Amino acid sequence: MNIYGFLLAAGLGTRFRPYTDKIPKPAIDFLDIPLLGYPLFYLESLPLSNVLVNTHHHPHIIEAVFEELSKGQPYSTCFSREEEILGSGGALWGARRELSRADMIVLANGDEVFFPRHKKGLLPIMNWHQSQGNWATLLVTNHPLVGQKFGGVWCDAELGVHGFGKQNPTSQNLKPLHYVGVLILDSSVWEFVPEGPSNILYDVVTEGIRGGKKVSAFYGPQMQWFEVGSPSDYLEGTGAILSQFWNWDEMIIELEDSFFKVGIQAQGSGGHLQGDEVYGEVLEQIIDRYRPSYEVREGVIQSPTAHLYSPVPGEFGGVFGSHSKVGSNVKMEGFVVVGSDVCVPEGGDLKNEVRIQWEGETLIIKR
Repeated sequence: MNIYGFLLAAGLGTRFRPYTDKIPKPAIDFLDIPLLGYPLFYLESLPLSNVLVNTHHHPHIIEAVFEELSKGQPYSTCFSREEEILGSGGALWGARRELSRADMIVLANGDEVFFPRHKKGLLPIMNWHQSQGNWATLLVTNHPLVGQKFGGVWCDAELGVHGFGKQNPTSQNLKPLHYVGVLILDSSVWEFVPEGPSNILYDVVTEGIRGGKKVSAFYGPQMQWFEVGSPSDYLEGTGAILSQFWNWDEMIIELEDSFFKVGIQAQGSGGHLQGDEVYGEVLEQIIDRYRPSYEVREGVIQSPTAHLYSPVPGEFGGVFGSHSKVGSNVKMEGFVVVGSDVCVPEGGDLKNEVRIQWEGETLIIKR
């Protein structure tokens, strides 16, 4: 089977300005790893033949970051440059020449950060997609703000998908779940892909539903998903992960609902959801994939080439990248990410912030 991974990385990142004026959002480091690396890590759990990345905003930066992240991997790589931004659905249309060769397309947003409660990556959702004969399968989880801040994936009790939005698009008894940016599509998707700009859910998948295609949600209960759409969300996610690195159970949002019991049992009975409840270990796998020399200990992720001349306090979360330096008499509080090649001069304060080196300039993300 010819399986294509498709990473969406063309967006302008308007909510993350001014940082995205210089760096496309998928290239911004999160815990000293480009955001693009997180969805790529999960795609690599599948037997991919190719990975395609669409670009528009600072395309050369995305291409360089992706080539570095994918170096040495067995799949082929290519890019789809968009002269005008086409949206998540239009991205398919723009890359149709290459993607039309695929038997299955696994589409992933290029800036999503999430951790499932198992270490199987995307294999469970792919197995479910194939076993059910789905035309499309969306990876979803619970979230307290779905249908309020976030548009929901409106599902029936068996996790069949009927539409999208903040309100139930039908008169049926449905409940919303949160889309985490991974979608598997059958090769017959092209009859529903319009020419030009479009949205993958509201235009492409919605038309498939109207056309009688089988669309399901694959439910990851208690999956840890982090909003990183704005600098404040990015900081909140960074702090949450670092402060709870060894206590992930404290972060679980208990929203289990008997409404989805039938669908959840069906997915679980096939072994699709059974696994290790080890969120922290999944993060360690990601770190090992991209930063294999980094040491991971309670609350701290550190490169062996980082130089710390100030003590790391207790109850602290920190990342210290390669060739980073923290001078003497620097007070550190809360959480801190000192990215690769960043130098913090002596006598300063670091508190709940991220510092990234970019083209000779230190960018500071803080409240």
